[in-house]
Amino acid sequence: MNRKPGLLQLFYVLLFLSVFYACDKNKGFNTDPDFSLTFSQDTIIFDTVFTTIGSTTHSFTVHNTSSQRVKIDYIALAEGSESAYKINIDGEGTDRLDDVEIAAGDSLYIFVEVRVNPTNQNNPLIITDSILFQYNGKQQDVDLVAWGQDAHFIVGDANYGGFTYLGNHYSAFGEIVAHENEVVDWYDDKPYVVYGFAIIDSAAVLNIHEGVNVYFHKNSGIWAYKGAQLNVLGTKDSIVRFTGDRLESFYYDAPGQWFGVFLNESPPGHSFEYLRLRNSVNGIHYEPLDITDAGENQSLKIQNTIVENNSYTSLFAMGGKILAANSVFAKAGVYTVFLGGGGSYDFRHCTLDNHWSNGVRSDPSIVISDHLITNDLDGNTVTYLGDLENAYFGNCILYGTLDDELAISHLDGANTLFNYHFDHSLLRTTSDVSDENLFSACVINKDPLFTDVIMDDYSLDTIVSPVIDKGALEVVNESQLPLNMDITGNSRIDDDAPDMGAYEFIEE
Repeated sequence: MNRKPGLLQLFYVLLFLSVFYACDKNKGFNTDPDFSLTFSQDTIIFDTVFTTIGSTTHSFTVHNTSSQRVKIDYIALAEGSESAYKINIDGEGTDRLDDVEIAAGDSLYIFVEVRVNPTNQNNPLIITDSILFQYNGKQQDVDLVAWGQDAHFIVGDANYGGFTYLGNHYSAFGEIVAHENEVVDWYDDKPYVVYGFAIIDSAAVLNIHEGVNVYFHKNSGIWAYKGAQLNVLGTKDSIVRFTGDRLESFYYDAPGQWFGVFLNESPPGHSFEYLRLRNSVNGIHYEPLDITDAGENQSLKIQNTIVENNSYTSLFAMGGKILAANSVFAKAGVYTVFLGGGGSYDFRHCTLDNHWSNGVRSDPSIVISDHLITNDLDGNTVTYLGDLENAYFGNCILYGTLDDELAISHLDGANTLFNYHFDHSLLRTTSDVSDENLFSACVINKDPLFTDVIMDDYSLDTIVSPVIDKGALEVVNESQLPLNMDITGNSRIDDDAPDMGAYEFIEE
């Protein structure tokens, strides 16, 4: 007759098994020296990293592809505690972690961050290290590479009042970079990094000289108070750049990374030349709200400038006077160019295009209006209304992906001036363009054949483009801004007639 083992016998069996496994603590681990861990990346590359601020965090995975557990003696930064990098292993921040186990067929996540100590060097420097994995008598590593660069930092330290947005007053977190009656110059000795708003106080001037790169953190921007002046002084061979501070390739075409440039009325006027502004929310927002002085006062000059890939608008103006020449306004989530509340506008040899690819767009992206209806801070409806003294577009391209990219809106019953004229320009529109006093020698609803809108190249791709030699020389000769050369420096007066848009076609 069989009997079940007693409790005492079962106790001795369990005791034996526990002692056995305690004596062979490596049982079940892969100890094969020929076995290798697998990494999702063998090199982690960080793009430009600004000193004292640090970078975005990158991550990678370590895979154990064997059918047994792997015990890693240590995971460590080769430079140890002196490294510019920090690692986080399964939630533990360190520069070294011992006795790390990875289950059979499992993975381990490692996060890497780099910080760069301040340096007086103005040129980019390469910061390297590696993460070491010691196990089974062998060593593997993952290389770390970053480009660090010293920078001027504009870091908001207080809430400042004086901001206006369609007549409402705001305060914003920022730093005053040019105080009242002060003239400040930014030169290309090293980049500028802005956290919060860089504020130009009333009666102050900020000059941003050729070659300067300005990188903006999330919700950051430039704001020129009433009476302040902003001058961007780039050149053809040394442009000025405004963009976000996320420089990884993933963010190159990511719109909405920073807030934009906000300009109030300025007695001397604002001036942008050879600027490339990308990836903001509002692009350039110009808001004097009236044009009581149609001369140099309250004017904005934009020359040889590209404003593109902005989540709301590339150029938004309420009143004032704008002179724009040889410039590109492109890729916006709502408006490429919005000219509302009246004003005086002169665009010559400009390309206004909207091939927005980051969402659905249903309204025309180019708006010319004597009014804007919006809400104030209390939710009340407010209508801004002003004389449209003139909206002139000469030798321009106004195009995009919609059947109608142009909205011309005069408020019903408004006793306002409403003058506009499209002269030798390409338009994509379903509106009636039969009035030659308003639409002179225009090309309607033909593809201008840009070289590559996906890569932001708005030059003309082929000699069969419908805008080649379709401009008028009078538009060039009568311009208040120089137009003999296109945005790249090619002459537009050496052949039969200038081409429409910012680029002159040059046949190779």
